[in-house]
Amino acid sequence: MHQWTYLGLLERRRPRVSRLLCGDAGAYYSGKVTRVNVQTVNGFFNVPIFTILFIGFVTKRVPPLAARVGLVFFIGCYAATQLFFDMGLHFLHVLFILFILTSALMLAIGKFFPMSEPYRQKTNNVVDIRPWRRRHIYAALLLVLMVLLFVVFSRAGLVKLT
Repeated sequence: MHQWTYLGLLERRRPRVSRLLCGDAGAYYSGKVTRVNVQTVNGFFNVPIFTILFIGFVTKRVPPLAARVGLVFFIGCYAATQLFFDMGLHFLHVLFILFILTSALMLAIGKFFPMSEPYRQKTNNVVDIRPWRRRHIYAALLLVLMVLLFVVFSRAGLVKLT
């Protein structure tokens, strides 16, 4: 007889729900661990917010209502596809499809209910926004350091395969 924990019982009845609740830790039962990627859970938050930011950057007349509707639509559809319906698609494909659909929904809302005035960013000139001196040198230095770290921690550097 198996020793069932609450999450194990939940795993038995609704496997996708328990995987989401457990996150990367997994649902423990019968000595086995069921894992779900952290990236799958992050899809509930990162991509919808990125979609709203993207539409906000490329358009000036989409109202805040579109952001709220888009957020609810995206999270609701993603939750349905990850928790209740098996789409047979990888979660990244689902995220891309929902990105396109949510963008289209937000643009449609902006087309039928546009803001009366286009958005304009107000500047109060409190902060100096001139470019840094020697910014190109610092950018090149950071790129060289990044490549150097990659080489050091690759097979050519410190890593030895056993």
